[in-house]
Amino acid sequence: MARVGNPLSSGRAAEAITAYGGHVAKYLDDGVMALFSYPDAHGNGAERVARAGLAILETVSKLNQASAYPRSWKAWASIRAR
Repeated sequence: MARVGNPLSSGRAAEAITAYGGHVAKYLDDGVMALFSYPDAHGNGAERVARAGLAILETVSKLNQASAYPRSWKAWASIRAR
């Protein structure tokens, strides 16, 4: 699950997830739950999860650099894989 502290980031997170072959299962307030290797298992599912997570973190960093909002309002992300 990717938790992102900004509505704009949720859409960008979904873009990164689908770019690496993931499926957005649902949006959860400030999070996006994604499934990889669904419905068919792939041998590189863990790698695709990691790459999507790194892409989400990079996207959030770029959003924050371009933002004029105070630091306390910046977007954030945390990635959890099981």
